[in-house]
Amino acid sequence: MREISYAPMKIAKYLFLLLLLICVAAFVFIATQPNNFAFSKSYTISNNKEQVYDYVADVKSWPNWFLGFKETQTSFKADSTSVFWERSPLNKISKSNVHAKDSIDFEITYEDFDATSQIKFLNQKKEQTEIVWKLEGKLNFKAKLLAFLNGGAENMYGSQIEKSLQNIKENLTSTFNQHTITINSFVTKHETNYISIKDSITSAKVESTILSNINRLKSFIKDNALHTKAEPFTIFHQITKDKAVIETCFPIEEEVVTSSETSFTSGKLNEYFALKGTLKGNWTYKDKLWAEAKKSVEKSSYKEKSSIPYLEVYKNIDTKTPANSVTELYIAVSKPVMEQEENDSLKTSTDSIQ
Repeated sequence: MREISYAPMKIAKYLFLLLLLICVAAFVFIATQPNNFAFSKSYTISNNKEQVYDYVADVKSWPNWFLGFKETQTSFKADSTSVFWERSPLNKISKSNVHAKDSIDFEITYEDFDATSQIKFLNQKKEQTEIVWKLEGKLNFKAKLLAFLNGGAENMYGSQIEKSLQNIKENLTSTFNQHTITINSFVTKHETNYISIKDSITSAKVESTILSNINRLKSFIKDNALHTKAEPFTIFHQITKDKAVIETCFPIEEEVVTSSETSFTSGKLNEYFALKGTLKGNWTYKDKLWAEAKKSVEKSSYKEKSSIPYLEVYKNIDTKTPANSVTELYIAVSKPVMEQEENDSLKTSTDSIQ
């Protein structure tokens, strides 16, 4: 009778036991790894601290930049402090503490860990901000296994944070830095009545003063049942590196008389001929618009009329998405005695503040 060999079965048994021992050893090794982790990542963005802080502090912006959730914008819910995602590993992000214009603390509830985090905003230069993002958390066994296979929690989650910081930069570039400047044509500005507030201020306060005065004028117009004709505008009576004398205005249908005791005055803008230029984008690029418009006048056969101040018309003001703002600039000019040369690319048209 032939003898049955049990050698292959013994080998299989030993291999199974060896594999089991390896699995147990791996389980014990991973289970005994530290539960806690902590690391930080930093990134420098070419926007000022206030712009970066306001963007990140807006809870509704988080799905647009936090890695992995740009494709789930239709499946999240947000309130004033938290964002909740559906069908996503990241279940909830909640602001827990806010230090105005300095840092934001928040908590992350993840399917494999709970974490606390802080995003701090540091000034580098006038238009540069360093974001320092610190993340601390406690891993469950599954997360520790994944961290082990990926070279640690920092390797696994750090790349997500770095990409998220890059997304913030890209979104802010789109929101604040995208702009176009168009030198339109020479136009006739028709006369219009207006109500205004006049200020003598430092040049650094021009933009904030204009925005504040526009709101004040809107309230005055509403309270006095006045009818506006078009968008607000500003007359720049004087503008230097340090000082500005400006008049923020709203065009109105009828001429009105204001009291000498109020800061509101009325006036009339007489008709004149001007070069029109348009900026679509952030007001920080208005200097560029002014420079290009001046250069266009110098290259033309027209001559700038210094007796009439520069004028800006605000066709659209969008403080949340400045790239959508539209500003028109008008530089008064004198019509030439001779016709423009045939190769002059600027054409003559008519325009009104509207």
